[in-house]
Amino acid sequence: MNISVVGSVIGGRIPQYEPNEEGKTITSHSSTGGIVGHVQAASVTGGVTFSKVSIATNYNVSDYTYYTIGGVIGSMKNAVHISNNEGWDKFNADFYKAYHYHAGTFCGGGGTTTDLKKENTAEGTGAFVGTENKN
Repeated sequence: MNISVVGSVIGGRIPQYEPNEEGKTITSHSSTGGIVGHVQAASVTGGVTFSKVSIATNYNVSDYTYYTIGGVIGSMKNAVHISNNEGWDKFNADFYKAYHYHAGTFCGGGGTTTDLKKENTAEGTGAFVGTENKN
């Protein structure tokens, strides 16, 4: 990848879904990160972000709606290779705890701190990974 990102990234609001007559629901998710919002079965390598990452704190969180925010990666699932990425904005993950958002200085959700800290860095306050994968 080998990119540098400078600027501002602001996460967006998602619709609130409720169960339909059959009891089926749609779970919606907003994912915001300094380099990438969501990684699905892919790699992110060699990225550097100086971007200010944020999301409004008045969004509704429920059983059907959730938000992840990370200084470098918003969230990931089945990531292939995450290495040599740096987050330099001093992202404050602790700020988002009160709003029930999943936030991490490196990644909002997915992966583990142990694995991701081996080859990546992120400056800031709070958890390195907001919600870790359960192994």
